[in-house]
Amino acid sequence: MSMSTGLKLVGGLGLAAGLAYCVYFDYKRTHAPDYQEKIRKRREEQNAKKQSTIDPNQLQAIFNKCIEQGQALVATQPQLAARHFANAVRISQNPSNLIQILKRQLPPQVFLMIMQDLQANATE
Repeated sequence: MSMSTGLKLVGGLGLAAGLAYCVYFDYKRTHAPDYQEKIRKRREEQNAKKQSTIDPNQLQAIFNKCIEQGQALVATQPQLAARHFANAVRISQNPSNLIQILKRQLPPQVFLMIMQDLQANATE
């Protein structure tokens, strides 16, 4: 056996051993009893950080855009308008007040679609 063949063999065995090491410990990690709970907690922490970094001015701009788009579409595309209004309710600082205003201002079928959209997303 030549020197280069021996080095290739040792390198290949080392690579195979390293890969087996990675696979084994990944299997142990993902099959641990508390693995899913750790992942869930990490995702919740990341989502909390994302939500806390939203600028109030940016949120207000998004709210205004949703209301404007809903008003523009209420006559031509009531389902799409309802979705925009529902999004505005979701990000509103005072959703119950906004719902009362929308109930007075919008046609009943559009308001019903808004409430159905909010209810459907609340159950998810």
